[in-house]
Amino acid sequence: MKQNLYYILSCAVNGKELEVERLRDVTLEVWQEVYLMGKAQGVTGLLFDKVKSLPKEVAPPREVVMHWMSHTMSIERQTKVLFQKSAEFAELMSQEGMQTMVLKGLALSGYYPNPWHREYGDLDCYLYEVKDGKVMWEGCYERGNSVSEAHGIEVKRGFYKHSHINYKGMEVENHQFALPIKDGPEVKDLERELRRQVATPERLKQIGQTHLYRPSADFTALFLTAHSLSHFLFESIKLRHVLDWAFFVKAEHQHVDWENFWEWCERMKYTRFVMCLNHICVRYLGMELPVEVYKQ
Repeated sequence: MKQNLYYILSCAVNGKELEVERLRDVTLEVWQEVYLMGKAQGVTGLLFDKVKSLPKEVAPPREVVMHWMSHTMSIERQTKVLFQKSAEFAELMSQEGMQTMVLKGLALSGYYPNPWHREYGDLDCYLYEVKDGKVMWEGCYERGNSVSEAHGIEVKRGFYKHSHINYKGMEVENHQFALPIKDGPEVKDLERELRRQVATPERLKQIGQTHLYRPSADFTALFLTAHSLSHFLFESIKLRHVLDWAFFVKAEHQHVDWENFWEWCERMKYTRFVMCLNHICVRYLGMELPVEVYKQ
């Protein structure tokens, strides 16, 4: 059953159609397992986008399809609501002279074939302003908190890394720092490097017609690595995190300074973890990674 899961995901990543003959003998029990495994790993919608086009003779049984479709539609509704609320929050900040750089789920969803099917549950952001052609962070974190409170929005400041803003029922993690800088001087140095990677407005990409911005590919490569490794070490890592890396690399590998990336990976001891991600992408997702994505 895992082989079927990996095969469908590999077709999704590589933009290939599913081969009917490879799925002709899949049983009801296996289809159920594939659906449940995908649900547990946070890739329900990505899988459904591939299997929904299968001809009737090899498609999953109707009872499985209905559950799969219902869950996918629920994910899509949720992400669309979150995106709308995120855009509204960014508009509110913009009225006070600040822009909103997004992290994690919303930032990564744009790399997926269907952005609405990349699951996430909140808005992680960095607030900044532009002065003299430069991105400035100082003071924007607390200004964002204060602006929210002035509009009657609940703000919790209990954690140094970010505050929690309850915007219309959506949790906004308003970041003062992208990384847990109290973990040591190396982490502080990487935090400075991340800010350097988005030091000018040109290094950020506007999302649609909103005041939401996605960070540069160099920023994302390092931050995604740090964030995924943290999940692996202290929480749990899912296939969704691997797919984030796969779709990011597929879309942005030409825009990443890989020499600088690997230097920081060596310094932060991320190298082995990234090589494991690459190995999974090649062996289980069938990707052909550019040579620069590997440690030389």
